[in-house]
Amino acid sequence: MIEDSEELLTEARGGSGTQAVGRATTILRLLARRGFEGMRLTQLTKLTGLPHPTIRRILICLMTERLVLQDPTTRRYHLGPLNFELGLATLRHARFDHAHEAMLPRLAQQSGDTVYLMARGGADIVCLALAEGHYPIRSHTFSIGSRRPLGFGAAGLALLAELDDDEVERVIQINSREIENHGRITPDYLRKAVANTRARGYAVTSNIYTQGVSSVARVIPRGDERPIYAVNISPVGLDRFTPARIEKLQLMIRAELDRLATNPAETAWSSSD
Repeated sequence: MIEDSEELLTEARGGSGTQAVGRATTILRLLARRGFEGMRLTQLTKLTGLPHPTIRRILICLMTERLVLQDPTTRRYHLGPLNFELGLATLRHARFDHAHEAMLPRLAQQSGDTVYLMARGGADIVCLALAEGHYPIRSHTFSIGSRRPLGFGAAGLALLAELDDDEVERVIQINSREIENHGRITPDYLRKAVANTRARGYAVTSNIYTQGVSSVARVIPRGDERPIYAVNISPVGLDRFTPARIEKLQLMIRAELDRLATNPAETAWSSSD
């Protein structure tokens, strides 16, 4: 294992170093998208397009460095503890204040559904926080820290629609293999969904990952800066996702965002060194 790790590090010092780091980063992002489910070697090979031996060699290196773990029973790969440890040492920590933290349970109480706070991370969407409503059947499409390609789900679609057209195309290209293997999402679907979201002012999706689970989302404005956060409500059951209820849910989100915007003391998002 050490020899394989040193081999990859040697490659990183040479002319192909950028490629080696890029490939390793791609694998880490794919594992993060699967969360606790993890991924098999065959899945990683399919989604990266890299040869089986290359993926295996990079995984061995990442396992040596504790960036990746392999479940001895399922043989699936998962993110390792070093990712968390490095995150603690990050110079800038994005955090939301009490006002936004309190907004989630309020929306969950009003709607009865699960509410998610999401952030854009490059070509991905990341779950930062959630609150569950009182409706007996609940959606669990995201867990805190889980990632998905940008545009896969209402929050990601709302944030994707904030990008320029050329940036949208770049995100589609970056996530092309995930799109090819999804089954219900295509580049044309994303382009049309982006256009509809821009026209509507909020995003709507249904049956993207889980049958019977739909979502409504709005971005959190940041003044003149491009939004990087969104609020997502996910009802379970198509009978609870009628056009009238979609309108009601998006108005709930907008009312909460308007409420915060009228109080200048409540800064939406902040960073600390």
